[in-house]
Amino acid sequence: MSYKEKIPPDFLYHGTTIRFLEILKEQGLVAGSRQYVHLSSDETTAIAVGKRHGKPCVFKIKNLLMYKRGIKNPLFWPYISL
Repeated sequence: MSYKEKIPPDFLYHGTTIRFLEILKEQGLVAGSRQYVHLSSDETTAIAVGKRHGKPCVFKIKNLLMYKRGIKNPLFWPYISL
C-alpha cells in the first residue's frame, strides 16, 4: 500500500485517567498490548476517552514539532511509543 505524506496537525491529544499519570510521566506513552498509542485530533474527544475509566487527564502532543524533527507517518499518526 502506498500513501502520500501529509503534514500533520500542530497538536494531537491522548486521553487517559488521572490514576495512570505518574506511570505515563515515567514511561511515556507506550502502546503496551495495543498496536498503537491512540491519539485524538481534539481535546474534547481525548477528555471523553479519559472519562471512561475515571477522572480524565489529557496529554497535548506537539505533533507538528515531532514531524519537523523527522518522526513522520504518511497518512495517519498512530505512534508505537512517545
